[in-house]
Amino acid sequence: MLLLRILVLATACVAPLAAHAGGAAKKVDKTWAKIVVAFVPAAFSAKAAVEEKTAFGTPDSEVNLDVKFLGGEGKFSMKAIKAKFGAPTKTEKFDVKEGAKVIKLQQLYYGPISFTIVAGSDQPRTISLPRKLWGGKGVLENAKEALATK
Repeated sequence: MLLLRILVLATACVAPLAAHAGGAAKKVDKTWAKIVVAFVPAAFSAKAAVEEKTAFGTPDSEVNLDVKFLGGEGKFSMKAIKAKFGAPTKTEKFDVKEGAKVIKLQQLYYGPISFTIVAGSDQPRTISLPRKLWGGKGVLENAKEALATK
């Protein structure tokens, strides 16, 4: 009887894993790469690659870069990104205190890329990506390579 219980328990645990492993390959979302190729100028990408080299952390840690500092002010439009690529997959709202003011911010996620905007604004303040996507040849080249692979 004990052997039967163990067999039933083992089957119940292994069956979902086997079904998952045999399923169709999961489609990789490359929206982040399409956004980068469509909106990131080469000079912005090059400057971001230099800044990434001074960042601390593992390759998977998120690096937030200031859009204005990198010369990308006016180059990104959240309205245009939403029109071309749809609504973000995730949105977070939070408040930040700058001096005596409290500013309401939103973080809009499109896969691994996210944009921080002042609520109601069209221009992002920061762009965030994992460090490994900023570095190397630069985010623009990394995005082009991601789109070229299947």
